[in-house]
Amino acid sequence: MKLFKAVNLSFALCLIATALFALNSKAAGEDIRVGLENNLPLQGLNPQTNTPDGIVVDVLDTIAEKEGWTLTYVPCEWEHCLEMLESGEIDLLGGIAYSEERAKRFDFTEETLINNWGVVCVSSDSDITEMTDLNNTSIAMIDKDIYSIALVDLLPEFDIEATFVEVGSYDDVLHWVESGTVDAGVVSRTFASFWTEEYEFKQTTIIFNPIAIRFAATQGQHIELLNKLDQHLAAMKADPESDYYLFLDDWFGSLGNSKVPNWVGWLLSFAGWAIVVFVIAILGLRREVNRRTQELKRGNKQLQMEIEERLRAEDALRILNEVLEQRVLERTSMLEAANKELEAFAYSVSHDLRSPLRAIQSFSEILQVEYTDVLDDEGRLYVERVRTNAVMMDRLILSLLTFSRLSRRALEREEVYPSDVAQMVVDEIAHEISDRDMHIQIDSMPTCWADITLLRVVYANLISNAVKFTQETEHAEIIISARQEGSKTVYYVKDNGIGFDMRYADKIFEVFQRLHGVEEFSGSGVGLAIVQRIVRRHGGHIWTESEVGEGTTFYFTLGSKEDEGEN
Repeated sequence: MKLFKAVNLSFALCLIATALFALNSKAAGEDIRVGLENNLPLQGLNPQTNTPDGIVVDVLDTIAEKEGWTLTYVPCEWEHCLEMLESGEIDLLGGIAYSEERAKRFDFTEETLINNWGVVCVSSDSDITEMTDLNNTSIAMIDKDIYSIALVDLLPEFDIEATFVEVGSYDDVLHWVESGTVDAGVVSRTFASFWTEEYEFKQTTIIFNPIAIRFAATQGQHIELLNKLDQHLAAMKADPESDYYLFLDDWFGSLGNSKVPNWVGWLLSFAGWAIVVFVIAILGLRREVNRRTQELKRGNKQLQMEIEERLRAEDALRILNEVLEQRVLERTSMLEAANKELEAFAYSVSHDLRSPLRAIQSFSEILQVEYTDVLDDEGRLYVERVRTNAVMMDRLILSLLTFSRLSRRALEREEVYPSDVAQMVVDEIAHEISDRDMHIQIDSMPTCWADITLLRVVYANLISNAVKFTQETEHAEIIISARQEGSKTVYYVKDNGIGFDMRYADKIFEVFQRLHGVEEFSGSGVGLAIVQRIVRRHGGHIWTESEVGEGTTFYFTLGSKEDEGEN
């Protein structure tokens, strides 16, 4: 039998005896009742001695000896531990992850015992290594466990569907993984590392939801107790020779002798790797676009020469038309295939980069918050640079995903009032410009036949551009209106901002083309490319007029309902 089965039996027997003892002790009113979940190496029953053990117990016993406290450990399943703490049946619970939601139910220490995070474990012969491999798999997890909740919320962001199987404990999770009953399981990294030799499984690179492990008490009942714990924890962590670091070394190995986590170097290396991969991917995309463009130009030039040659002979007109039609179809097919391939590649690269990027953001945040006092100024500067570049990379990835999704989204056109759409956009940004001297005029405009969701994206980008590039204008003015040119309605957004040189007018609609540096004006360089793609999908055209120092006007048209029918 596996070790965890024996532990569970001992745990159940001890539960009855200790609970009876807890009732008697509580009557005396002198002891502190501590919930004890079976979750070694944090806390639980020692399988050999059947006594409370774990780093939580070691730290509490040390502090209790100094304070003269009497501790009574009350074994309980995790969900029952939380219920007893909330109702006051126990006074204290260690090894609990801090979250804003839990802070509404319990009081927590300010000091962190250790940092922990969730990890996905699989059987030794499993091919699952990264987040996308979890699609269409079964995953064992504990109900209401903080890591389980985090993974359930995280997977839909990567378009991943999985079947979640609820079990009673982390022991059950690893047992189900080892036996092949499920494809994967979610546990804490401390539990997975501690039980590596007992179960046949392996940890994947899928890590997530870094959290602080602290002590919690019944809300409003034990403030002085938590203050004492904070005082002792702070003193122990400040002294490299204290029992705290001996306990860390006993339960987690070399971590107890390290002031800065071992994964700091890995984190910085991983950040550099991710940035290099992203840059290489972007350069590859640009190179592929240029190559395909040149191929199409050469093909079109050759086709034109063939057309001119055949036009000289009237008797070959029929043959010429057949050849021309066939070659146009072939070129169109090639162009569509090239565009789909490039869009799929952009989506795949952007999508796959978000998983390591989240790890960079999460762990750099831990490093900055939890270890800022042990880093010198240069170290803190490096951490801040990692976080800043990770945020910038995330914005670029989201822009690429939005750009690539536009071609796959089906148009849902209807009669739309552009004035109402523009007003919704202005209302959403009203709080951002409330302190600026700015006047936004929205005129009544003719209705159009458009996809209201995509038209809102058009106005959101054009209006935000106008707001951004008028930030240095003393009395900013933005006009959103329309005019008739023959049978067509021309919609426009006009501002009196900084403007630009019209020699660069064609470049502003290209992806990642910017006329101003990021340090001057924020943005990803994708917004106007998105606008142009939406307008073209509606059968319209977009152009701009601008003058340096005088402002900019963006004009666009949209195809009519009759045009859509002809198409």
